[in-house]
Amino acid sequence: MHAALKSIVIGLGLLIALGLGLLVYGFFKTGQNPNWRLFGDAKAPAAATAAPPRNLSPPIAVTGDIELNLPTGCEIKDVRHLGGQIYVLTQPAGVCGQVLIVDPQAGRVTGRIKP
Repeated sequence: MHAALKSIVIGLGLLIALGLGLLVYGFFKTGQNPNWRLFGDAKAPAAATAAPPRNLSPPIAVTGDIELNLPTGCEIKDVRHLGGQIYVLTQPAGVCGQVLIVDPQAGRVTGRIKP
């Protein structure tokens, strides 16, 4: 009786260790390929059917030059497109540290966000 109970406990311990090992392996493989399955084929979606990344905006058609009229010493640090507007982050801090809101259709600065 004592030997049977000991073998049951060892067997269940091995099953728990095997289950945890499969769980860690599944997390690792899913991190590499989100479509991976333990039982079944891991088929990656075709490039034509894959959804585009959410953070990409449609291209902007800028007509002509846009004058930002930045003070001397100011530089453009980053440019982002969101909701039909272009946001230009300038540096260094102080007079230059601001975000310019540019309307690409009108070709002019429509607003400024100052710290």
